Amino acid sequence: MRTAKRFLIWVAIGLMLVASPVLASQHDYDISTADANTGATFRAAVNAALQALASLSSGATQPTTPYAYQLWADTTNNYLKIRNSANTAWTTIGSLSSIYLGLAATFDENSFTQSQQLKGAALLVRMKDTGASGEEWAIRSTGGNLEIVLNTGTESSPTWTVQARMDVNALRIGNGTSADIDIIANNDGGNKPRLRYQAAGSKWQYSNDGETFNDLGSGGSSPSAMPVGSVITHAGPSAPAGYLQCNGAAVSRTTYADLFAVISTMYGVGNGSTTFNLPDYRGYFLRGRDNGAGVDPDRASRTNRGDGTTGDNVGTKQGHQLYSHSHSASSSINTNWPTVYGMAYVYPSVGGGGAPAYSEGTHYQWIAPVPDWLYVTTSIGNNGGNETRPANINVLYCIKY
Repeated sequence: MRTAKRFLIWVAIGLMLVASPVLASQHDYDISTADANTGATFRAAVNAALQALASLSSGATQPTTPYAYQLWADTTNNYLKIRNSANTAWTTIGSLSSIYLGLAATFDENSFTQSQQLKGAALLVRMKDTGASGEEWAIRSTGGNLEIVLNTGTESSPTWTVQARMDVNALRIGNGTSADIDIIANNDGGNKPRLRYQAAGSKWQYSNDGETFNDLGSGGSSPSAMPVGSVITHAGPSAPAGYLQCNGAAVSRTTYADLFAVISTMYGVGNGSTTFNLPDYRGYFLRGRDNGAGVDPDRASRTNRGDGTTGDNVGTKQGHQLYSHSHSASSSINTNWPTVYGMAYVYPSVGGGGAPAYSEGTHYQWIAPVPDWLYVTTSIGNNGGNETRPANINVLYCIKY
């Protein structure tokens, strides 16, 4: 610990010397024969070398003749650097403008005086990825929070953007202000389940694949895990937020991309390029697809849903139909009807022989031998309206987008 302190004190003295424009210099540390011609030239050469050493070879560019383990105060990037053992590259030690070169996390807090201890927005740890990403991260304490920050600026002029923040009440993921929060369950290349909060819509969303998102709730409403393409009945006159009326309208494939990914052109191609049709459920009762249950006897004859698909498929249609049935009938006897060979006879015509008019709902037929002038009239009453239906109440069918 003491050795490290002495090293840092020595470096600090050197940095103080850097502040003097007279001593800021670089030297190749080679005293040539010409430098030694006279006492004055020799003294000047030695002084120049000592000044370069004292100033840590400070300068905007690296020393022309570097040496292994040589220190260099890089004034362009504001870093203290050291030459590697192979004398092939420079390694950054720390910031010239930060207390203890920004390396305070390597020491015990108690080794600093109260005035030297980290406060405010001071960085505790600063890390740079030397791989392909080149990203630079840091951990800092500010305003009573512990933050993980990403450098969205440059190495010499960093801009620290909050990625996660922890205080005594919560763990916040995001930039700590009004931007989105995004939590990724894993980093698998083919499947990235995610949970996110979108500030723009004030809603939580989840995704099983990292691409298609479903709302968990919005606007302070109770969470709802309805997936895109779900159909609900709504008691209001217009569709609620996040839904469209099932009215067959052509809507944008871009604006409603998630819904288009689910139903595509099942209910119509729209204009064939930029729009697609919604299902049209106006005036219809919905029926579950038979799908092998054998409940819908006419499933094979179901008609086009909008894209040419028929039969037992989601979205296909059926028109009105009455189930095959029979009726009971009542009969009356009229003894004023002529007989032939002892049997009453019906004339398939209007009038004649006192026969009543042949009309809908009245049928004449042979009957067993009866006394003369006997015939039978059978009547089936007509009733009903414009359609066959159960008692019902109108609702608005809406689809989730």
